[in-house]
Amino acid sequence: MDKKAIILTSIGFTVGVGEALIYYNMGQAAGKGFRFKMPPTKEFLKTAGVVLVTSLITTALFKGLELVMEPSSDNLIADNQNKK
Repeated sequence: MDKKAIILTSIGFTVGVGEALIYYNMGQAAGKGFRFKMPPTKEFLKTAGVVLVTSLITTALFKGLELVMEPSSDNLIADNQNKK
């Protein structure tokens, strides 16, 4: 994994876990006053695992799109020859 992929995955994981914790606490509050608490360890680890997988998928999709959208040297040569 290159530096950009590590940064993207780390940010996605951190934001995703934070978002999951907010949703967990909103669900626990359900009409009562909002109070932040951590879910049970087993539930938190499952959630973190799902968030990690989705962060890795997001990074893979990003890298794939980056490759598709990057102009290849073959296309640049063909474009230059067509312009002549």
